Amino acid sequence: MHSTRTGAWLPVLTFFVLVLAVAAGTGGRSSVSAAVGPLTNAGFESNEAGWSFVGPDAAKVVGTEGPADFSAYAGTPDGDIKVSPNLGTKMARLGTPKASSSSQQNGINSISQTFTPSSSTFKFSARLFSWENRPNTDYVSFDFTTNSGAIHVGSFQPSADFKKSGGSVVVSCSGTSPCRKAIDVGNRGDYLNSGWVVVTVTGLPTNEDVTFTASIGSTANNALASWLYLDNVNTPPVAAFDFNYPTVSLTGGVAKTNPLGPFEGSPIQFKDLSTDPDAGDKVVAWEWTVGSLAPLTVQNPFFVPHNNGAYSVTLKVTDSFGATNSTTKSITVLNAPPLVNALNVEAIAGKPFPV
Repeated sequence: MHSTRTGAWLPVLTFFVLVLAVAAGTGGRSSVSAAVGPLTNAGFESNEAGWSFVGPDAAKVVGTEGPADFSAYAGTPDGDIKVSPNLGTKMARLGTPKASSSSQQNGINSISQTFTPSSSTFKFSARLFSWENRPNTDYVSFDFTTNSGAIHVGSFQPSADFKKSGGSVVVSCSGTSPCRKAIDVGNRGDYLNSGWVVVTVTGLPTNEDVTFTASIGSTANNALASWLYLDNVNTPPVAAFDFNYPTVSLTGGVAKTNPLGPFEGSPIQFKDLSTDPDAGDKVVAWEWTVGSLAPLTVQNPFFVPHNNGAYSVTLKVTDSFGATNSTTKSITVLNAPPLVNALNVEAIAGKPFPV
């Protein structure tokens, strides 16, 4: 009887433990803690959608920020500065910009999302700010994990270097995940404004969920004087096209199959097959160059070659952020024999028939 009662309670206890575990793992503000598929809202253009934010001074989605928003951006060693999104109109910020004489609330501020990588290579952009010499307190971290955080995956290749305006490296991410680095700016009063840095991670699995987490924090009370911006990286589109043409041509009134290429005078239809690897982005402009002719700017044009010979065809595509890519193919146009019109030729007995 006792064993039967224990078995009956086991599913309820398991569910209760799972609820506690989920509740313990959520803190601060959270929108969507586990996005399925490619990274959702990678550039924060949809504000917090798809991301989880945790910490006492957790991430905020913002537009351009400058001296009018925070005194920390006025009269810096780099002058008055404005921080604009790397791409689009929005970015995420972890921590609050502070002047050199003030500090943020200590703790860990993080942003995360779970997704299934569509490629083994993943890129994002980050911009790091920090004041003064805090090598034993302030740190920044980028991590990629599977199995609910139990397994670290991916490698930072090439290294991502966050440098002061003078060129000296303060934080460098390289090797296997995670990258957790102390932020050692240097002497008291020194300043780090890294500018946007593209961070590339390779070796991610494409058949399971991966959690991307970016964090900035401090191990000492009221010591945190660092903040981090995150944004998307634009990947250029991939230009591709195909073409087709009539495979049957009338030569001297006789149908002739032509599998080798189009005949002169026959229309060639171009078909755009270009793609953009970034979620939410797309190809918005096309430029076709056929030989020395003026460019064509529709997506799927057609072309009628008046002469036989080789024609070089180049397609240049542009995405919504202005990145471009091109591809070129050569098309061989074959000679079409002339057609004879004998409708008005008169045949007279005893005289040659004109050809």
